[in-house]
Amino acid sequence: MLSGKKTSEIHNEKLFYEGVFYINSAQWLMAYLIFEKIIAEQKDKTIPVLYNFALCNFYAQKYKTTISLLNEALRFFNFKMASNNSNNTVPDILFENEYNNNHYKKALTTTIAELNQTEVKLRIRRLLIDTHLEIENWQEIIRLSKLTDMAKCENVSIAFEKAKLATQ
Repeated sequence: MLSGKKTSEIHNEKLFYEGVFYINSAQWLMAYLIFEKIIAEQKDKTIPVLYNFALCNFYAQKYKTTISLLNEALRFFNFKMASNNSNNTVPDILFENEYNNNHYKKALTTTIAELNQTEVKLRIRRLLIDTHLEIENWQEIIRLSKLTDMAKCENVSIAFEKAKLATQ
């Protein structure tokens, strides 16, 4: 092998990117099957694998599993990663586009998880909000909505208003 990678690593990498393709084209059955296999075989979980499988579980309406996977992904930020982002060079309009759209419902790759930890963490929390909305966990929506930058996100604002109405 010229790249120095084992055959199994190359196979797993190809499988991962095939799963990303299926998520980004909303082929949830195919994506689910791939990420279920990756999760079962991968010893050390990564944020992109956990997040992508959480997306699959969200669309499979397996909300407890979705929450568990997303919380596991968030633990990486607490123990394994320091926030290294200074987004000084990124135009504000791109952040506005991020916050006002459903881009967080697309697959993550390893590269972006390393390049922009702050936004990846925000995407994870946004999907958590959507999941808690599905199961009507109003208190958790209110709690998560108060975290850094969450109020900037359209889906969070909508969920927060629903939670406020439901708890009055």
